[in-house]
Amino acid sequence: MPPTVVLDLNEPAAAAAALADLDARLDDATRRGVRAALFAANAPVALAIARHLRARFGAAWQEKAALLSIDDPEWAELIGITTIRQPTYEIGYKAVEFVHERIDGAAGDVRVAMLPGELIARASTAS
Repeated sequence: MPPTVVLDLNEPAAAAAALADLDARLDDATRRGVRAALFAANAPVALAIARHLRARFGAAWQEKAALLSIDDPEWAELIGITTIRQPTYEIGYKAVEFVHERIDGAAGDVRVAMLPGELIARASTAS
């Protein structure tokens, strides 16, 4: 079984197939006596996964799967999803700074800026 399940929310049939694949992996983890570790690349995907897990396992879904998501929407706290909060203000500031440098004539290769995120640990990854 490949380690990655891609959940494309724009394609309902593909999303249903991905959730069925996820269910098979969750069943395998349960058989092996381990908790599945899930990563969502954004908040809408995290919400879709959390809804699916709750429908399948009930309110105690976090005992079956640890869920981590990029972004920290306000609702994540309500349902206990662990997130990585991005420094959105700093990202925007740095982007504008780079644009101003280009306007002022600075040319060059692709720029890289490393900005620290913040882990917000909640129930979805508690042991």
